[in-house]
Amino acid sequence: MGKEKLKTGIRGLIFDMDGLLVDTEGLHVMAWKELFLLRGFRMKESSYAGYAGVADTDFVERLKAEAVIPSCLCTEEIVRDKTSRLVRLADEQGIRVMPGALEILEEAKDRFLLAVASNSEKKFVLAVLRKTGLGRFFRHVTTRNDISRPKPAADIYIETARKMGLAPFRCLVFEDSDVGIESARNAGMACIAISACPGQKMAGSADLLLNRLHPDILKEIA
Repeated sequence: MGKEKLKTGIRGLIFDMDGLLVDTEGLHVMAWKELFLLRGFRMKESSYAGYAGVADTDFVERLKAEAVIPSCLCTEEIVRDKTSRLVRLADEQGIRVMPGALEILEEAKDRFLLAVASNSEKKFVLAVLRKTGLGRFFRHVTTRNDISRPKPAADIYIETARKMGLAPFRCLVFEDSDVGIESARNAGMACIAISACPGQKMAGSADLLLNRLHPDILKEIA
């Protein structure tokens, strides 16, 4: 790990959303299951393994490539359908803010520029930030719809840094998935991984690995 990268004049903090700031990973799976069931496809639980952090378009294309669903299906149509179901499920079931998220944002808001960079669809991201009240902390929000290549490509973090007016090395990313950490590294940014059960890849590629968000993390940043 490279804690020294957290001492390089960090000016902006960029947060992933799903699974990091809010507990929405289960809602994503529920939305997919509902969609595929109504379309007549019976999905195995293994089909969702490793899905966390992956863009919806990439997930659908992966299912096509593995012949889980027909290749003739329109990916964009499926993603729109899934997003609408996801927003409805969030309304019905509510959204839990992850432990420590509110505290770290309150502590950081007067010291750093704050932004969200999410592989989720913009309609859902904005709805979540509005419903939870977390949107008030973020000057910039970048989603899958704002870039051509989702995580693990660097595009979403490079674009977020551009919006913030910062060089990549002035930005610190908070992530909870392997694809997100890879994206941050590809963008040349320091990255803190948050995971209660980190995988080997995650543990080896992040500059700092913690089991939850906490405002004390900010003491490591200069």
